Amino acid sequence: MEAALIPHLFRTEFAKISALLCNKFGVEFMADADDITSDTFVAALESWPYNGVPDNPAGWLYKVAINKALNLINRNKHWKEKGRAVLMALPQVDEREHDLSQLIKDSQLQMIFVCCHPCNPPEAQIALALRTLCGFGIDEIATAFLTNKEVINKRLYRARLQLREAGQHLALPDDAALASRIDNVLTTLYLLYSEGYYSEHHPDVIREDLCREAMRLTQMLLATFNDLYPQVKALMALMHFQFARIKARTGRMGELILYKDQDTRQWDPFHISEGSRLLHESSTGDTYSRFHLEATIAAMYCQPDPSPAKWTTILHLYDLLYQLMPSDLILLNKMYAYALVHGNDAALLQLSHYNIPDSQFKWALLGNLYLYSDETKSIDCFQKAIKLAKTDKEKRLLDSIIKDLYSI
Repeated sequence: MEAALIPHLFRTEFAKISALLCNKFGVEFMADADDITSDTFVAALESWPYNGVPDNPAGWLYKVAINKALNLINRNKHWKEKGRAVLMALPQVDEREHDLSQLIKDSQLQMIFVCCHPCNPPEAQIALALRTLCGFGIDEIATAFLTNKEVINKRLYRARLQLREAGQHLALPDDAALASRIDNVLTTLYLLYSEGYYSEHHPDVIREDLCREAMRLTQMLLATFNDLYPQVKALMALMHFQFARIKARTGRMGELILYKDQDTRQWDPFHISEGSRLLHESSTGDTYSRFHLEATIAAMYCQPDPSPAKWTTILHLYDLLYQLMPSDLILLNKMYAYALVHGNDAALLQLSHYNIPDSQFKWALLGNLYLYSDETKSIDCFQKAIKLAKTDKEKRLLDSIIKDLYSI
């Protein structure tokens, strides 16, 4: 039993324990809190197989973590004076029963804003979020970024140092600062979600665990702020719409499935319904965010209707999104919709007006646009896309398209 229970508790309780300790000792204790929490789970692995699983496993973990923090304080002069008084003020934790739920909830919410602070670059914010908010191990984070443990440890060290130098405290920003910080937090959470939904770093490309963690953290914001910031609901709606199709994006052998080839019976009606509800509730006032537009696009993708009217609407939404935040990837998605509305030749003419840097997505789109007018050029574009693709699954998908062309 403990073989399955401990990994589950690691995923669900690591972030809570670490946030609780940081709540009491401050941001400068972040690295020690992560180490103590990791050591606590090691202690569980060493104890539970021989002594049995305690009646309240989570309560046992909290009690051991607090005791380990107390031991660290007793050994470390830096923490001894400040830490002992703070630690002793924590509620007494019993293995059979503990009620730290509100304190833990507050600590986790505050930690979201600390990890997503703009003093750090986006990749550092995501690394902090994966480690501190999601309980990912250093090896897992290194795998997600296709790098090694040393790079991730240095990245986390620098990020924590930046937070200390910025004078960050584990507390929610005041109302004035909150309004300016919320969009950065949402952007980081969406980057975390996107790393799971379509990873350019991980060999699996699609990682449901990252998506679920990003959704869990966004749900925490939603439960706290509700209608105060409509863009929170819009982001949650976007995540639901995209997650609705996640099972249909891979085949039985793990191969990637293009949107046009997806089995719509695998689309999850619950997530589509939740996305629709949240998008409707987020549509208040006369302003909209990027997440409102992206959620509406994702909602349209969840409609199996292949009619031109659907793609005309999607094209209009991409026009608005590109005006709001121009980027090469948004432009390529816009051109895909443009081709479905106006035809491939018209899309090629439009693309010729832009100087888009080389990427697998650019060449894959061009391969599709030349598909029926110039087979040789289409194959050449797909081959260029393969060279730029970063994962084997993407390369196999592109290679299968070329093989289909040769068989025509």
